[in-house]
Amino acid sequence: MKPSWPLIVAAAVLVSGCSTSPSWRQVELGTLQPASLAGAGDQLLVGGSTSGAPTLARISATGQSSTLTLHPDGPEAEAAELVQLAVHGDQVQALGTMISGAHSNPRWTVWDGSLAASSLTSHPQEFFTFGGHDAGPLLGADWVDGKPLILGSRTTASGARAALYQNSGSTWRESAERPAELASTKTSQLGFSALASGGEQLVIAGDEVLLTQPLQQRPLVWVGSPGGAWTRLEPTIAGAQGAGLARAQAVTCPADGDTCWVAGWVHGQLLTWTITTGANPSVGPAEAPTGSAAGTAAGSTDPVPEIGLWRGRPVLAGNGPQADLFVRCDAGWRELPLPGDGSITVQPDQSNSPAPSAQTTVRAMAAVGDRFYVLIGKSLWVIDHGPC
Repeated sequence: MKPSWPLIVAAAVLVSGCSTSPSWRQVELGTLQPASLAGAGDQLLVGGSTSGAPTLARISATGQSSTLTLHPDGPEAEAAELVQLAVHGDQVQALGTMISGAHSNPRWTVWDGSLAASSLTSHPQEFFTFGGHDAGPLLGADWVDGKPLILGSRTTASGARAALYQNSGSTWRESAERPAELASTKTSQLGFSALASGGEQLVIAGDEVLLTQPLQQRPLVWVGSPGGAWTRLEPTIAGAQGAGLARAQAVTCPADGDTCWVAGWVHGQLLTWTITTGANPSVGPAEAPTGSAAGTAAGSTDPVPEIGLWRGRPVLAGNGPQADLFVRCDAGWRELPLPGDGSITVQPDQSNSPAPSAQTTVRAMAAVGDRFYVLIGKSLWVIDHGPC
């Protein structure tokens, strides 16, 4: 076990009206280059790479750190970066990528293991499992009805379609069922951005481009399960019109319960929607987080939001022109400044790393009890108070 990584204190003042003024603290990761986060009980998992080799670390509630033992099988796994993590009880799934080849394509690797064993193992797959001329990206892994699943996409003569991968032992294969609801047609081009498990169902965020004049794009959400029925939901866009893309790009679901949250940018407007899963899935009205310029982005930008849950409450990072988090409290959305908003100063005698840029992008987020972690660039930050 490695010695604990020190927590570097950074001063941060919350918006007025709050009863507390807690601080963001930077978590020193040493040589680990982080790329992914996941909560696992009272621990945080941090995936990434160290000196070109995959690394998976965990941080306990007391700040103690250790690394899980990784067993790569093959050169692509030996040089992978762990870019996606999914946890189900004691079980861990990870996706790794190694960028190589003449076209700099990602070489995907799949890993599994347990927290009790403190280890993960990669399992080589036949090349065309995730590769080939029609291969699209892998969007993430999760568990649906207690079984691991990976979501990706494939291209067809009509456009993109979703690809659902399931495993039998250590072998992964695309599901034989290919629902028409998840496939493009000659008049409708679909895009897929993110997934989350709502217990026995999967929630997929994405978009549709209607190939009629004038071309129109709109956010879409699909709710369903492998081998089962799928429901297509069309979120309202609260009158957002104009230039810019219109997509649902991020989704989060609780471990138990039937209400998920989806976020996306629609013609320069940052919007969220609630998704109710179950026998009759539905989508709630659009909400725009409050705050000066919080909900708008220039038409030339293409921000991608992140959304997570903190004590059951959605937390949103728009990753647009304003570097803030937004927490959905009882009275509405509350603004929480991120480190790097111009008011944050890392104490120079405690860190050799530069302060975050004023234009911050949250790459990942995870909640562990009252602690909430955000990954900004290669810096990991934590705040340890309740969301509201």
